[in-house]
Amino acid sequence: RGVGHALIRYAVGELRAGGLTPVTVWGLEDNTRARLFYEREGFTAEGEPWTAPESGPHLTMWREVLVPED
Repeated sequence: RGVGHALIRYAVGELRAGGLTPVTVWGLEDNTRARLFYEREGFTAEGEPWTAPESGPHLTMWREVLVPED
């Protein structure tokens, strides 16, 4: 329906307008659908997955970054 795309574009626009770039999002490693969503919006995977030490293997996260437009 496009609601998620509209929301992320608005949020990124507001962050950029406030000079808050790059924009970074974190997601659960197994959430492939979310990762693909952010990549379609221009985010790029960065770094290695991260696991919270106190969570054991249950909270492994990935990071996506959207760099400022030139």
